[in-house]
Amino acid sequence: MRKMTTVHLSPPPDERPHGEAINDHTVVRLRCSMIVFRGDRILLIRRVRDGRPEWVLPGGDPHPGEGLAACARRETVEESGLRAEPTRCAFAFETIAPAGTNRTIDIVFLAEHATGEPVGSEPALRPQFVPVTLLSRLPLRPPIGGYLRGLHDRTLPPTIPFLGNLWRPGPVPEFRPPNSVQTADLPRPGQDVT
Repeated sequence: MRKMTTVHLSPPPDERPHGEAINDHTVVRLRCSMIVFRGDRILLIRRVRDGRPEWVLPGGDPHPGEGLAACARRETVEESGLRAEPTRCAFAFETIAPAGTNRTIDIVFLAEHATGEPVGSEPALRPQFVPVTLLSRLPLRPPIGGYLRGLHDRTLPPTIPFLGNLWRPGPVPEFRPPNSVQTADLPRPGQDVT
């Protein structure tokens, strides 16, 4: 059973009719996926949804207390049998149901390499490496084939590093400027820096 986070969304006060209560409940689902290239092929999972076949990246929802990269790693193993290390964040996207009541935010990681051959461990899922050149002809969900080709062909800008969980207990450490920065050049508390 998936545990979903409920976020209450509402238009800004100046866009609400006078006296309207804030009661819009939108379910926001967080998902983590992994891009695994092997030469000119990409790992995809074939599944059947509503009686129709479709292809997706390996991925799923994080377990309570599980980090995003750890989720992408675990889901890739569970759905394909491949061990891959998510090292960079390729991109993020959202999907919103037409009624606006369900929203999914997907953080998509790029793996350095994967060991082994894909093996389906779930009966409804069939993992396999698919030629990147076929992406435009597959029912890919969501339709991100162009972005995947751009990453593979390096025609898109480089990915960004994923810094992971940066929460630390206790107070935030005081900022110490490097030796090359003069303290007098730093903004003072409350000083406008624009």
